[in-house]
Amino acid sequence: MAGLEFPEELEHSRPPSPSISGTGMDTPSSATPPSYDDIPSWFPKYNDDDIPTSVPEPGHMYMIRETITKKAITLVDGCLTVLRDPKPGVGWHWHCEEQNGGWVGFREAVSGKYLGHNNSGGFRVTAAKMKSWEWFVLRPRAAGGYNLYVTDWSDLKAMGISDVMEARPKLVIVADVKDAARWEFIRL
Repeated sequence: MAGLEFPEELEHSRPPSPSISGTGMDTPSSATPPSYDDIPSWFPKYNDDDIPTSVPEPGHMYMIRETITKKAITLVDGCLTVLRDPKPGVGWHWHCEEQNGGWVGFREAVSGKYLGHNNSGGFRVTAAKMKSWEWFVLRPRAAGGYNLYVTDWSDLKAMGISDVMEARPKLVIVADVKDAARWEFIRL
């Protein structure tokens, strides 16, 4: 087109487009996917640390992900765990909701059930309504992310991860805040 110019860097980074002889149709040069080296420098490159996180707000949906391992709170076949790269077919979309008393809760999008604690020091996703066992308090941390606290009689107890190296680690109530997981919220 007349008057349309490409930046010199863009023009040189464009691979040649071979065509099928006699048809005028362009075909890809190979089936190998491009690498980061093939992407022009002006195009933004992202990694897990670049994904913007946000303050959880009622009325929005989030991935809730641990800040160090990048494992997300996930519901797999009715069992709650954390996974590094949740795939389709598992529950990792969480609706953030708030009740009149200021309590925050998280409802899993597929099952419609709420994340809450059980009476065995763990967590589950079984409640159809958000009641006291599904109430959370979020505390921002200077190192980044939030600690999630649940009520335990008149105390607040923090959420942690049993053993992040297990195939399916469990979410647990920890005795000391130094053992609490720090969570980040990625708005979907």
